[in-house]
Amino acid sequence: MYDQQLIEFLTADTPREIVLIGEPVFRLSGQLNAPQSPAVSGSVGANVLESASIEHFLKDPHAQEITASDRVMCLHLPDKAAKAATTLGLACRTSPRLVLVEHAQTSPDTQLLADEQFFAFGFRRLLTSTCNSGMQCKLFGYRLSDYKQAPSWLNARFWAHPERFDLQE
Repeated sequence: MYDQQLIEFLTADTPREIVLIGEPVFRLSGQLNAPQSPAVSGSVGANVLESASIEHFLKDPHAQEITASDRVMCLHLPDKAAKAATTLGLACRTSPRLVLVEHAQTSPDTQLLADEQFFAFGFRRLLTSTCNSGMQCKLFGYRLSDYKQAPSWLNARFWAHPERFDLQE
């Protein structure tokens, strides 16, 4: 059920490229590459790539071949991730259309990053579930289009009134 929701998020906008970062999310590759599967009908024609880390992906010449706006990314971030903030920042810049971050515990005695660390980059919590062996798993999503909504006052109604330019008050 959880993997099905992940796939639906990744294929909703019919991207040209789906990048899976981190071995635990490679499990989605088979389902995303399945031909004519009704579960992934949106991904028809999407190129699915796998990379061990975001740094390895950025060094790959293929990473520069496609426009970042045509790419969606699913990133596995373990609880012991070194430089988590750097990784999240790179992911947001590499795939502004959609970044899904699966943040999971590797052992019961470890703690996940605080939600606020994700919120600081503009992520939203999409799912919280219990993964294998009773470990906690959270899914966060980032879209540049959702990051900063236009405020209600930013419209023509609140701008200068040209008909009043010549008035002396």
